Amino acid sequence: MTDTEREIYEAAREFKNSRFNVIPSVLFTNHKAMEDGEYDEVLSLVAGGRTCCSYCGEEVELDDDTDEWTCDNCETSGDRDELSMEGSPYAWPCAHSYMFWYDDGLDITEAAADAGFLVFESPDMSGVILGIDGGGYDFVEAHWVKLYNNLGLKWHESE
Repeated sequence: MTDTEREIYEAAREFKNSRFNVIPSVLFTNHKAMEDGEYDEVLSLVAGGRTCCSYCGEEVELDDDTDEWTCDNCETSGDRDELSMEGSPYAWPCAHSYMFWYDDGLDITEAAADAGFLVFESPDMSGVILGIDGGGYDFVEAHWVKLYNNLGLKWHESE
């Protein structure tokens, strides 16, 4: 790792540590169980990850303009409300045991999805909640540095 890459890595880590609140994902899974499967009221996937057909489980693309999708596998279609939250291949809502809540005024939804995060919203919280659907690798390097760069942050540059 070059000196510049190390500086960006440390700046991305500082960005994560100073601008995000860490929430154990078990808070959402326990609430999901108490609500008898009504998890859309608790947490809604808005970007990133996989969106799946609620009929056959095949991954589908959601049209952002119309909020509709079509499944080529079973030849069905529907709107955003009919998508399955079973899209996470590891665990609901994400494999990593913690989620990261961001409410600092900047819309990071697309930048976070492009960095490999699952991006959620909750009616009980403002901002977005990020999840990582994976494990066993360096999350800062794989996700946070990409988010830092996607947002065009320059914290690593000295004045």
